[in-house]
Amino acid sequence: MAITGILSITYVTNDLEAGRQFHEQLGLTLVHASAHGIDFVLPDGSSVLLRTEGSPDLPAPLADQDNGVREVCWAVTDAASLSALAAGIA
Repeated sequence: MAITGILSITYVTNDLEAGRQFHEQLGLTLVHASAHGIDFVLPDGSSVLLRTEGSPDLPAPLADQDNGVREVCWAVTDAASLSALAAGIA
């Protein structure tokens, strides 16, 4: 069972413009922007998603949370690896 890296990470921010500028300065490629979020892609195909609180596709927080990481999606080698990981935490 192999986790190969991060597939995507979603951040909540109250300042999309500052987030856009920061990630563009890091060299990330902007692929989508709207009033509720901005999506960036990295050369390896993984993505960074910036969202405002209340964005319709934003996962619910696990606790009282304002800005910061809201969701991390991990990449795995195959479906069998994912099943083994899921069984290990069930």
